[in-house]
Amino acid sequence: MTFRFEKWSGAGNDLLLIAAAELPPGVDGAALAAALCPRGFGLGADGLLLVAGVHAEYWNADGSPAAFCGNGARCVGRYLLERDRQERVAFTLGEVPAWAWAEPDGTAVEVPAPRLVDRHPRTGDPAGVLGRPVLDEARVEAGVPLLVLLLDGEPGGPLAALAEPLQRRAPFAPGGTNLTCLWQPAEEPARLRTWERGVRAETLACGSAALAAAWLLYERGAGGRVALRSPGGSVLEVERRNDGWVLRGPAVRLCRGVAQLPAGRSGGDHLPG
Repeated sequence: MTFRFEKWSGAGNDLLLIAAAELPPGVDGAALAAALCPRGFGLGADGLLLVAGVHAEYWNADGSPAAFCGNGARCVGRYLLERDRQERVAFTLGEVPAWAWAEPDGTAVEVPAPRLVDRHPRTGDPAGVLGRPVLDEARVEAGVPLLVLLLDGEPGGPLAALAEPLQRRAPFAPGGTNLTCLWQPAEEPARLRTWERGVRAETLACGSAALAAAWLLYERGAGGRVALRSPGGSVLEVERRNDGWVLRGPAVRLCRGVAQLPAGRSGGDHLPG
């Protein structure tokens, strides 16, 4: 099976984007993502986007489906804007409706507001692995489930030490959760680190995490637009509106290519391009 693909970066989330018309009917998106996304054995990406008309579906790198991806939405939006040569475009990612438009410094997408599931202002260091006190804690749905921890400084160790056990514990099991640590350096944009359940690792950016973190900052009194810097160095900006929230940041096509996926190959096999 030979098909064309594009590789995009949304502020550091690298994503494969394939037009559904490139693939034969009935292709299993989960299996395709699991085969193409592994680094070293595939094309390498945090996830896979399949675009059919103005509808897109998203699978994590491990092949698990996700209802939404914030940076993926901005990449799909930019792709559709360029494909259809429009100034604004409406589309859906999973079941989430979105509007996208280009701006001088990147791509903006308007999506439904995040939803609070539970919140616990607190102090302490869960499991003793972050090295910083937790000032606030919120479970937020921003297309995907996130646990956001507001710390008084940068976490001192890998987030996996806390995130991995959470996946097997109530109330997160069996679906799991992304884990985001948020802190505010003096006179700088707030900072984020996110461990994503579908990658089972920290990623360079997460748009859904930016939306969830902004929700917590707004609840704590932030006004206007909230800027958040990810480990990849890019800044995502979140604006709260009455009719939807806007996520802004870079969305860039890295390359186009042709891949060949031989029948019967799995994610552990080499994928010639």
